[in-house]
Amino acid sequence: MLLGPLGDLVVPSYIGFVCDAMMDVDNPKRDENVMELIIQWAIFMTCGAIASFLNKMIFGYTCERMGKSVRAKLFDAVIRKDITFFDETKSGDIISRISGDTTLIQDGLGTSVSMFIQMGTFCVLVLIIMFNYDVYTTLVAILMIIPGALVGPLYFNTNKKMTLIH
Repeated sequence: MLLGPLGDLVVPSYIGFVCDAMMDVDNPKRDENVMELIIQWAIFMTCGAIASFLNKMIFGYTCERMGKSVRAKLFDAVIRKDITFFDETKSGDIISRISGDTTLIQDGLGTSVSMFIQMGTFCVLVLIIMFNYDVYTTLVAILMIIPGALVGPLYFNTNKKMTLIH
């Protein structure tokens, strides 16, 4: 789970490494160094892509199993209802609710949890890298995010109201 975002984080570093190696005109092995850095970069990106693919596959499989379990439990609960329940409720409504609601739960849990973990991991890794470069600049950047996070929803709501008026 950590390797997927890590593959994305090495991109700026390797762009800098490749540019620095290309600027080193006095080095007779400049082309070899550039090629070696590009190969390393490609390996990091490939490993990151494979890790992201495996992450999506594992979460997809887990979500399918959760959905199957929820459907089975809901179906068992419906089957145990009294006969009067089935007289008052249409069978199509029951099937629709079992199918639709469990699919909604399955998709919501799978996508939300997966994205939360992935973005949380990415943010933590970015903060670690930023603190390694410069603590004070990182603190200033974090302090600048706070007003944006507070003003952003106000701007969005004002903009939404203004577009609804016209």
